Amino acid sequence: MPDAHPNARNIEIDTLRGICAISIIMIHTTFWSGGAYVPWVVQSLSLLLDVPAFFFIAGASVAYTQKIQPTKVIYKMLLYFGVTLLVYDIIQSLITHTLDFHTTFNALGLHGFSTPLLPILGGSYWFVPVFCAVSIIAAIIVQYLPKAIMGFIIGGLGLYVVGYFMGFAVGGKFLHTSFNYCIFYTSLYLLGYIFVQRRYFQSHKFAMSLIGIGLLGFVLVWLLKPHAQFFVLQSSKFPVSLPYVLASLFGIGLLLSTWNLWSRIWTNKGGGYARNFLSLPDKMRYVFI
Repeated sequence: MPDAHPNARNIEIDTLRGICAISIIMIHTTFWSGGAYVPWVVQSLSLLLDVPAFFFIAGASVAYTQKIQPTKVIYKMLLYFGVTLLVYDIIQSLITHTLDFHTTFNALGLHGFSTPLLPILGGSYWFVPVFCAVSIIAAIIVQYLPKAIMGFIIGGLGLYVVGYFMGFAVGGKFLHTSFNYCIFYTSLYLLGYIFVQRRYFQSHKFAMSLIGIGLLGFVLVWLLKPHAQFFVLQSSKFPVSLPYVLASLFGIGLLLSTWNLWSRIWTNKGGGYARNFLSLPDKMRYVFI
């Protein structure tokens, strides 16, 4: 990820976003339309690359652009989701012949709501207040407490280890978001930030470390709590607990490793084999013309 103008697009980060977007579509398919027939094993595997990867990429994007603007991020998030729900309320009002914009107002106030005509929309809204809260917390840490970033990551993720084995939950809320979510997703946001800030993308060690932590953690949890249902990741996602934390670290590490491998194959630095192969028809066309 080379240095660039703050307003320039980074194709590598955009590629990671695209992969995660496809993964989210798969998750929604396995849990919503396929919830009645998709095995729990497939559902759990689909959660390896989930919302945590988006927070990691968000932190990486901030480090790349060298701009952290939580107000702008929250405004855009509420605007996009608010417009979507406004359209939903209008359609629902036309169908039911009752003028009601309760859903839109609740969403803009970062409250929960239900969308009976489109349940997946209401079921996915939990991400919005979490992202708004994390954007503010991360901005404060990066702007005013940069030396505390690693401490927050280690301490934050360590809380889920202690909480899992000692049986306590983190209480409190910020912007209608539980600190249980805030701590976890802020830790991953900051992890993505130092990934770019400290140029860890130039080495495979960072990705392999995340994979190793995830795998080793699962083995240790299985040995210490062999009867726990920690392979059913959906039960560890709401609220966040240690199995979901370990799976998320493993998934992010796997994403980075796969991307690094592909970038070596695709770019000229790595030989450009894939790019040369895909551009072969164009080269042949010029030969025969």
